Amino acid sequence: MSVGMLLCDASKLKTKMLPSPQKCLEAINDRLPQLARQKNDALIETTQGATSKLDVIPSSTIEFVESLTFLDEIQEKTQEIEEEANVIRALYDLIEKYNVPAPPEDVAVYQTLTPSVNNMLQA
Repeated sequence: MSVGMLLCDASKLKTKMLPSPQKCLEAINDRLPQLARQKNDALIETTQGATSKLDVIPSSTIEFVESLTFLDEIQEKTQEIEEEANVIRALYDLIEKYNVPAPPEDVAVYQTLTPSVNNMLQA
């Protein structure tokens, strides 16, 4: 490598620095699918739990009040849930775009995210 009038041998520096990006890439390839799966599982659990609570027909005044209270709470969280779904979609888009190895069952579970969120919003 030429630096002005000097000629520098940077081959040793290059051999020392090159493994660092490779290790970072390996760490990302290991962690990204795990993170996406964890976030996806948590959000699906939240939306399915909310859907099941919203589907219950109250049979007493107390249950009706609890149902209305829960409805208020979930309406306040709707935007937060949609934002989290967008984050998860972005993670899986990265996995697909950069061919990050992810277990097929994780991708299959991810496919249930949008219907799960939509079911909750329609309940």
